[in-house]
Amino acid sequence: MRKALEFPRIDEGKLDAVEALIAAIADKEPGTAGAELEDLAALTGKVHTDVEFAEYWSWTDLDTLARLTLTPEPPCIPDLSREELVELVEIIQHCSVTGREWAMRYYTALLRRSLSLPNVMDFVASGEDVEVIAEKLLQAHAVIASRALRRRAEGLLFFVPLLPSACPQLALRGLRHGRKMAWHRRLCLVLHLAPPPLVKPVFLHGV
Repeated sequence: MRKALEFPRIDEGKLDAVEALIAAIADKEPGTAGAELEDLAALTGKVHTDVEFAEYWSWTDLDTLARLTLTPEPPCIPDLSREELVELVEIIQHCSVTGREWAMRYYTALLRRSLSLPNVMDFVASGEDVEVIAEKLLQAHAVIASRALRRRAEGLLFFVPLLPSACPQLALRGLRHGRKMAWHRRLCLVLHLAPPPLVKPVFLHGV
């Protein structure tokens, strides 16, 4: 497993203080725990709300919640391989059995961010072989990525650089002749590599 995918170390020395603050926040009326939330943010490096800890005892224990609170936000790893997905799915499944909820949530959130999939657990908990799950995650991610690219290509507005005055007309002529995607790639390349100081909007719909 590459280093970016390793579970971050939780500072065990902060657990008691975090547990005490969570208990104090949970015991207060909504909107009255500002000082405790600031102290908690100083310990975790994250922003919290009192809603996170309201009646926590109905769904978890204090130690688990403190570890969840101390766990850093996961990174986005856009180039996950099939082998890494298999390993991550196995970790999540193992954590769900052993009760390491903080690690399970961390890796679930990592997959959500990296694959742009909100329903990661539907795949992980499907009961299928991990190899099959990993393949389906890759396929679902490919579909999401393809849709995102298509939405960009079909946007209402492109920005054409004000270089020669004929540039917008040439772009529109290419679009009229069914070369929409070719022109889109060319314009994006120009904009990305050499953004001009001035741009002129060209509306595609109705062309």
